[in-house]
Amino acid sequence: MSGLLARARSVPAAHASAAIATIDQAGFAPVQETVPSRPERLFLGFAFLVLQGAFVGMAGTQEAADASQADGGDIRHMVAFALVLIGTAIFARKHWRGMTALAGASLPYFILPAMILASTLWSVEPSLTLKRAVLTTGICAFDLYVAISIGLDRLLRMLSTTILISALASIVVAIAVPTIGREIVAGLTGDWRGVFPQKNALGHVMSVGVFVELAMMIRARRWLPGACIRTVLLIALVAMAHSASSLLSVTIALMITALYAAFRRGLTSALVCALAVAALLILIVGTVGGDPAAVFDVLDRDPSLTGRTDLWKYVLDAIRERPVSGWGYMAFWTPDGRNATYIQHQIGWPAPNAHDGYLELALSLGAIGLAGLAATALWTARRIIVALLQKHDLGALLLIASTQLLIANLTESFIISASVFGWNVFSILALKTGVLAPAMPKGTGSAALSLLDRAKARPAATVAMERP
Repeated sequence: MSGLLARARSVPAAHASAAIATIDQAGFAPVQETVPSRPERLFLGFAFLVLQGAFVGMAGTQEAADASQADGGDIRHMVAFALVLIGTAIFARKHWRGMTALAGASLPYFILPAMILASTLWSVEPSLTLKRAVLTTGICAFDLYVAISIGLDRLLRMLSTTILISALASIVVAIAVPTIGREIVAGLTGDWRGVFPQKNALGHVMSVGVFVELAMMIRARRWLPGACIRTVLLIALVAMAHSASSLLSVTIALMITALYAAFRRGLTSALVCALAVAALLILIVGTVGGDPAAVFDVLDRDPSLTGRTDLWKYVLDAIRERPVSGWGYMAFWTPDGRNATYIQHQIGWPAPNAHDGYLELALSLGAIGLAGLAATALWTARRIIVALLQKHDLGALLLIASTQLLIANLTESFIISASVFGWNVFSILALKTGVLAPAMPKGTGSAALSLLDRAKARPAATVAMERP
């Protein structure tokens, strides 16, 4: 291992990107990282549980959870996230050079966080917006720290462990203490929420967990019995939560994983798998178009999507009132807000957000927020294409994570928030492409050296090699 690294470092700068590509194709992932100490590993485990939303908001009713989200969070959330930010400041000190370089190479990622902070200037609730904006941008710094300091495979193992803890705890609580572990709201009674504040949070985190298990098998190039068992367990929890969007995101993740695995086996396997997936999609679309009522019955949902369609009509009206800049980040749904209260009275239930990430972004940041999201999406798509062209697993992983996030936002507000686990996982992977992804291949329009090559020019930079 050390001999290979030494030979890689001795390669002239003109051939550096080619050397990185050769090493990567041989099964290595070049990462600027150090082995986390035991205190750092404990901190990261705690931070991942906090970002999942596990345990902190488990006690109380759905209404209490919604109110907590609307007014900026209760004291438990504030303390937990404060500890995450403090820990980030402590452990990220030794990585500040790499974090600075990675931030410079990933400027489009920071467009949305910058807009969130700027929205304090025009927010209808500037103090709440500022508090939420500082917290969200602070967690972006945590994601940057994780991306630069932890190897991809170690990261996946840590995510798998923490999600399994949440999953097992949710099973115990849902069975042993159903008044806490299950929903008691009319229309949702009996749906599992486990150690999470609500059922959709459980479904979302478990769907991300399915992605993590699939990612571990993609990296290992084989079926992993433990990962398969955990995948089945997590899918069962998504089903027990009755979270339709999470179940859809799991289905899409399985399809993309199958396509990628077939693609690696050869063109024939890829074509056969693609045809099978296309046939399945045609069957689903045909079923939905032919008898949508039957689909809603199977999913145990009503055509209004549990009141969402009624809510969206009023949200669109509110967006039209401030179409350019919006109402300010998370400023619309305050408990005593006149407009939010009016909408809640009209629809007959205390909606804590727009229940659609794209509408929520337009409500918070207006057209400029949607433009920022489009810029982030284009930046992400380019990184996915570069990694896929280089036959790097990270391209497929980022594609799956991005797709899951896009689907989840169809019926939930999961675009960008400190407490949205899927956004954190997406952010870490998107930022990590600046560390792991080799240079663009010839003919694609850019042959610049990777961030790793530029970092080698810094005397303080340290580089390690990690097998998948």
